Amino acid sequence: SRCSPSRSSGSAPVGFENGPDGFHRGHEAPRDLPVRVLETAGPRLLVIQTGTAVSFPNSDNVRHQVYSFSAAKKFQLPLYEGTPAQPVVFDKAGVVTLGCNIHDRMSARIVVVDTPHFVVAAKGHAELGELPPGRYDVRVWYPGAREETKPARVSLEAGETRELAFASGSE
Repeated sequence: SRCSPSRSSGSAPVGFENGPDGFHRGHEAPRDLPVRVLETAGPRLLVIQTGTAVSFPNSDNVRHQVYSFSAAKKFQLPLYEGTPAQPVVFDKAGVVTLGCNIHDRMSARIVVVDTPHFVVAAKGHAELGELPPGRYDVRVWYPGAREETKPARVSLEAGETRELAFASGSE
């Protein structure tokens, strides 16, 4: 089964949740989010599965202090150079906004999803193939959205292809 959520423009994480029996969370390998990403132009976004450990390596000559006060994950790394000894484990689904206490211009978001079936839409289109047949809640998060989108309930049969359209809360 295939499902292709689409939108007119932009990029957005898309997750397929609450699938059929036997639809299990997998284990995602630890990830790195280099501190430099927090100050780059363009999308500063990482999508991960619940339970993923993320390190924040710093290759700058300047020390940073990465933090989040988001409900999905609150943490504050001490001022550091290099890579902190312990990665941060994101154990709750939701949107985590990151910042640096030393540099106000530095920010990024991590979208933590409770499913192994997710993709980031590029230019508003995404395709996720080979989903097991069953019913899914499809959830989309748009950067800058004022409200979280409501999930769409979708049923997929074996070999079926579906196209979905979502509108962001900021439009």
